[in-house]
Amino acid sequence: MCDHHIWDSLSLNWVKFITTEAMEAIRSADILTIGPGSLYTSLIASLLPEGMVSAIEESRARKIYIQNIMTQPAETANMTVSAHLQAFVDHCGKTLFPTALVNTGTPSAAILRKYEQEGARVAEFDRKPVEGLGVTVIERDLLAEDVAIRHDSDLLAAALLEITAS
Repeated sequence: MCDHHIWDSLSLNWVKFITTEAMEAIRSADILTIGPGSLYTSLIASLLPEGMVSAIEESRARKIYIQNIMTQPAETANMTVSAHLQAFVDHCGKTLFPTALVNTGTPSAAILRKYEQEGARVAEFDRKPVEGLGVTVIERDLLAEDVAIRHDSDLLAAALLEITAS
């Protein structure tokens, strides 16, 4: 079970509304992606300005959530992929991004140990609960591993192009 009760309620103290230009860009986009990034302090926070959720809903774009490879200590520790997606539903009222792109690459044991010492682990992909949220999952090896575990930008771009072409 994840303990993320400190994030049950988020609010904005700054940008309260999206601009007309941003709303039009979202509505006319061919693809909208969210992620990777800090779930609460980056991704969900970007959806909170008034008009953002409705602009995304009204867009005919292909909407894709890019799941973080690793959890983040103090923000998403022990959260599964479905828990990440449920957080969007909890804060936005619905599933805005009905496609999720999930990494299948496996980081090396040595670099995983480094992350685990910091309280991070690979975000567990729990397929049935994810699909229960009405989300279609696309699995790809997106791993770039050097001194950090991250998405390979070329593999990610190729996956997004493949998804949008289908």
